[in-house]
Amino acid sequence: MRSLNDWLHDLADNYVLLTAGAILFFAVKGLIGYLTFRHYDKRLSRLESELTGREPHLRPK
Repeated sequence: MRSLNDWLHDLADNYVLLTAGAILFFAVKGLIGYLTFRHYDKRLSRLESELTGREPHLRPK
C-alpha cells in the first residue's frame, strides 16, 4: 500500500493527475453542452413549425 501511495504522489508531482482532471472536466462539459444544444434545437424547431405551419423536418435547404 505504501508503494501505491508513493506512486500516486509521484504522479501528482508530474501534473499527470491535473492533466487527466482537466481532460475529464472538459469532456463532461462538452457532453453537457452538446445535450443542451440538442434539447434547445428541438424546442426551437417545434416553435418554428408552430409559427410557420410547416413540419419541423421539412425545412427548405
